[in-house]
Amino acid sequence: MKSALVTGASSGIGWATALALDRDGWHVFAGARSAEAQAHLRDVLSPYSQAVRLDVTRPDEIAAAVALAGEQSGGRLDALINNAGIVVTGPFEALTAEALREQFAVNVFGLADVTRACLPLLRAAGGRIVNVGSVSGRTTWPFNSPYAASKYAVRALNDSLRVELRPFGVRVILVEPGAIATPLWDKTLPPGFLRTDALDPATRARYEAVLLAVGRSRAAIKFRAARPETVSRAIWRALNAPEPRAHYVVGADAFVQLAWEAAVPRTVREALLAFAIERIAPARRGDPP
Repeated sequence: MKSALVTGASSGIGWATALALDRDGWHVFAGARSAEAQAHLRDVLSPYSQAVRLDVTRPDEIAAAVALAGEQSGGRLDALINNAGIVVTGPFEALTAEALREQFAVNVFGLADVTRACLPLLRAAGGRIVNVGSVSGRTTWPFNSPYAASKYAVRALNDSLRVELRPFGVRVILVEPGAIATPLWDKTLPPGFLRTDALDPATRARYEAVLLAVGRSRAAIKFRAARPETVSRAIWRALNAPEPRAHYVVGADAFVQLAWEAAVPRTVREALLAFAIERIAPARRGDPP
């Protein structure tokens, strides 16, 4: 029986992936932070799989989860799916250092720590690593800089490791979704990114009109977002293809964004975006500090 460790399996893409692999006969170690999420996973997983406590920012929980996986799978791991992630967005000047650190602690450092801990098991099995990135790791929009920066970092890590680990028989694959209907939409950090009353008065005055427009845009995007199963199917293909692709782009909107990036010169793209922001909130130059 093949074995897989899935991080961030409490909901969304991780949940859909854990269930898909479990139904396909894999021994799944589904990582979740809360006891409630673990209990929910135990209710839906087969007896061959199990929920494990795993906060990717906690070295002790990483070590315990990987040790358990090694013990129960004969010192081998066929797949690691690095899915755990959070979203930090908003006006850059309003973001705290703690929020920025948390963004990278989960999306980048946590991914790196789990991967490093799993490498002996993956080498033993000639396994595969699937990193869940984002189309935001290729194309960046205003007020999305922390999240996009973390996904750019994931893409760089992925592409370097793909070459570095291939001599050991370990394949490294990046899945890059567009907008996916997951609870991350409701967990945007810091709280109040789109609640302008949560910003200090000066920042609220500076960005209020733009943030309200972004909020309306996000609501429309969320309404059209693809289901998590769209991504879990891509992950399944990446794990089962004899020769997996380096990158799997998922979602119609992701392809549209990449086409926009490829077809429109950067200076034109940025000028159009800046023009749109200026139309929403004119006379921004010379604003008081």
